[in-house]
Amino acid sequence: GHIEPGDTVQILYQYTDTTFFTPYTFYDFDDVKNAYGEPFDPATGTISSELTLAAQFAFLNGAFQVVCVAVNPSNPASPTVGEYSVALDKLKDDPMIAVVVPCTGQQPLHQLVQEHVKAQSENRFGRRAILGLDGTTTPVSSSQRIIDAGELSDRRIILVSPATFKY
Repeated sequence: GHIEPGDTVQILYQYTDTTFFTPYTFYDFDDVKNAYGEPFDPATGTISSELTLAAQFAFLNGAFQVVCVAVNPSNPASPTVGEYSVALDKLKDDPMIAVVVPCTGQQPLHQLVQEHVKAQSENRFGRRAILGLDGTTTPVSSSQRIIDAGELSDRRIILVSPATFKY
């Protein structure tokens, strides 16, 4: 359309500061929520921030500090393996990181995380990983979980596969 001189124009946009995708160390769950948002909608159970939810479980299970790095996706609905790789590279050679937990159940990321854990452990930055299999859309059979675990076959990797859980 046409804007006349003196017309009021309202512009809406979303902006994410580039530092949002920088690794941060947190010592308190509320700080994680302030940075990445609420973990889920309590009314529906819909996950709002996978990263916040994972940090919440880490703190609930005794972590005194958690390093978080957000993935910078070109399409927020489906981050790519390459975009997760960029995020993992930001954790490289950090001696404060002991366990890596990608906040996704996408099986294609397993090898990427396994390579990261192996490389960091070989560089004397001992790492472990907890990986998940997402069975919410397509159920993962027990036989498939056994196959996936066998393909990982790594004492530094834990594979979990709950499609749902109660909190």
